[in-house]
Amino acid sequence: EMVQEGIDLSTIEWSGH
Repeated sequence: EMVQEGIDLSTIEWSGH
């Protein structure tokens, strides 16, 4: 669960870029 949250945040930041 914790790992998924971290990945989600990273994915969102990448998409924004």
